[in-house]
Amino acid sequence: VSADVLTGSWAVVAGGTPRGFAARLSGLRRGAVSGVAGAEGSALSELLAHRFFADYGRNLRSGFMAFADQDAAERAQAARAVAGLTALAGATGSDPGLSRRLEGGEAEEARRLLMLGMLTVPNWRVALPQAPMALPEDVLERWLQWAMLPPFLSRAGDDAAWVAHVARLLDWIADGLDATQGAVSGGQAALRRRLLRLVAGLDLGQLLLVDVPLNAVQAARNRVLEHVALRTGRPRRRLRPEMPQSALSEPVSQRPERRRIGLLCRTFEKGPDSEAVVAFFRNFDPARYEIFAYSIGFRDRVVSRDPEFDARFDGAIMHRRDLPGDPSGIRARVLADDLDVFLYANATTYGVQPMDVALYHRVAPLQVVLNSHLPMAMGYPSFDAVLTGASDDPAQEVAQSQHSERLLRVPGPVISYLTTLQPRRTPVLDRAALGLGSGDVVMMNAGSSMKLRHESLRTMMQSVAEAEAALSCADVYLNPFPHGGATMTHLALIYGVPPVTLRRGSTRSIDQFLIGALGFEELLASSPAEYVALAQGLARDPARRAALATRLRQAARNPVFVDSPEHSRRMQAALETLMHWKNTSNPQNHTPDTP
Repeated sequence: VSADVLTGSWAVVAGGTPRGFAARLSGLRRGAVSGVAGAEGSALSELLAHRFFADYGRNLRSGFMAFADQDAAERAQAARAVAGLTALAGATGSDPGLSRRLEGGEAEEARRLLMLGMLTVPNWRVALPQAPMALPEDVLERWLQWAMLPPFLSRAGDDAAWVAHVARLLDWIADGLDATQGAVSGGQAALRRRLLRLVAGLDLGQLLLVDVPLNAVQAARNRVLEHVALRTGRPRRRLRPEMPQSALSEPVSQRPERRRIGLLCRTFEKGPDSEAVVAFFRNFDPARYEIFAYSIGFRDRVVSRDPEFDARFDGAIMHRRDLPGDPSGIRARVLADDLDVFLYANATTYGVQPMDVALYHRVAPLQVVLNSHLPMAMGYPSFDAVLTGASDDPAQEVAQSQHSERLLRVPGPVISYLTTLQPRRTPVLDRAALGLGSGDVVMMNAGSSMKLRHESLRTMMQSVAEAEAALSCADVYLNPFPHGGATMTHLALIYGVPPVTLRRGSTRSIDQFLIGALGFEELLASSPAEYVALAQGLARDPARRAALATRLRQAARNPVFVDSPEHSRRMQAALETLMHWKNTSNPQNHTPDTP
């Protein structure tokens, strides 16, 4: 608890690492390890129920596992914990003495092993129990809670190791649900109820940020969702017929019915994502398309109430639908509108959440993920396509082989905003207040700390309040990767701060499309080494920076990704390409092409 308070205070102060912080944290961790290792057996049940372990995910958000300075005793303790838990996990229900042994003194040692493991190793290093019902109730409960938590991912290889663990966890749950299908009483039914409770709380949001293949995770998640996803209601089987041009001259009452397009977004309130929703639809032909928007009402610090924006939203989108929180209500609400096309543009959750339970099975004949809003595909068999950008470098294109959905690559920006962002006249910060001289070079990144993965941080470190205010003090902006930020890239361009950006064959990096669309491919690097060289070259050449900043500010006065009627028309054309493909082609033929 003290370690967590220390870390929280450090984050709020946002200054340099306090003197002695790492030693203090390590000392607290070693004290906890020593306390668990030396505790009397009779105290272990109470200790396992302590809120430190009961709410492990919150209490260890300080990143206990991020510190690699374990001493020899801790490393030995960790090895013993992994070996003991691995042996316990491998025990099977066919062992007649397992349950009996775990009712006695070995149950206490199982509790000790589990707590030592939670204090010294990441959850992906430990297997899952093969005979879960043989374990003491409190051991099983805490073990599974621990297994489901996203850890602190900070080192090279952590992302891939955790993703592999998530795939194993989902397959383990799916195996259990398969084995207990139809059970109504006894141990099998109890296990099924436990697994279903686990599924209800499964949050895999960190998968939105990592950049390793997720095919195995998606396949395993689909296995779980086949057990829990709702199947109620039948969407229409085919798209409504396309309205011919000649029909537009007919009286409205005699025209064919318009095609219905529904989009799931984060919020209706003004913010970068909702602006992009309006920009997407603002010039769709209202004679041919009826637009519906669905929202779960997600709010964060970047959204605000704005009546003028509300009017623009309603001018582009005919129908708003606030969704309830329960899967049944979500599914019923969407199905009631009898959609032809369903677009997914909500990146607030990922896992087996109410939205997934409601929308895993098809709600419209054509279903598409918008990479403008969502950094990854759903991987559901009910989704047909992903609308993403086309790279200026063919070697860096998003790979079709990593997606079960068809990729439709659109040249130019895949996201647009309604209004450009202007520099503040009197920034909160200035260089003099920060002690910066005229010859000092400031490189900055203001993306979410969760986006700064190990590879990105390592690359940035080689090149040695409010983001807008900080930008006014910066000379070079370092875009993170793989998960680049569209809004911060936009701001950097407006402020004339060159955004050094890595091309990535990933749907998580749409910043490169904005920079390329503005004609500044010179700010795109194709490897971490090129990224470092580009950042260093800009830092060492004030004249080049100044000239580039001037060009950026000029180009940013009228960027193609702000207030662009053409963007909406291109998005309509892209959807029409997919509609035609859906009606005329084998949906399993995922050959990519460009509209």
